[in-house]
Amino acid sequence: MFFSDPYGRIWAQGDFSSPPFKRAGVGVPGSHDSITGRSTGFQWQYNADKSPDSDVVLQKTSRLQYRLYQFRRALRAAPDPVPVADLLPYLTPPQAALLGRMQPSEQEHAFHVLRCLVAEGRGDPHLLAAALLHDVGKALYPLALWERALVVLGKKFLPRLASRWGQGRPRGLSRPFAVAARHPAWGADLAAAAGATARACDLIRRHQSAPVADDPLLAALQAADDIS
Repeated sequence: MFFSDPYGRIWAQGDFSSPPFKRAGVGVPGSHDSITGRSTGFQWQYNADKSPDSDVVLQKTSRLQYRLYQFRRALRAAPDPVPVADLLPYLTPPQAALLGRMQPSEQEHAFHVLRCLVAEGRGDPHLLAAALLHDVGKALYPLALWERALVVLGKKFLPRLASRWGQGRPRGLSRPFAVAARHPAWGADLAAAAGATARACDLIRRHQSAPVADDPLLAALQAADDIS
């Protein structure tokens, strides 16, 4: 299992020798989300009383390893779409319909981001709406799993070429890279058209931008996105 600490470091749960990281867990395997009752997909727990020799000690891991974990999760049976009733506390009906245009795995990811933020005690309505809609621009050009894998590998091993493709039109080989690079702007425009607030749209538009020290909501969204 993977998650990040407040300093942006990504960690894995397992039988390792690095120092334990003390933080309350968001969920436990087989449990249900405390907010909606839905089965939680991305879950972890950590017992702060465990010693560094225990099997729940955490180890720092790479972003590539984390993305590979996401792909393995995506290879399982497709999740059910998020029920609209679970979204209405955070979105208006037009915004919930917009989320419904996304692929089920992307809806599940958005819901994980929301749960992560709520578990941290975040209640800002602009932030929580952005959590659910931050990837909605991807609905314009749905990507297959192999295309998403291509983006991760391209950014890792051919970063300059991947960046150039990201500025191109979303067609041919550049299509997945363009979607990965430009979906924040597309999503902000779609969210605005669905009545999202200017602040929520700004968070959506900048969720892949470089972190800004004086914007804690953006930092919270980016951290939750990274671990979901």
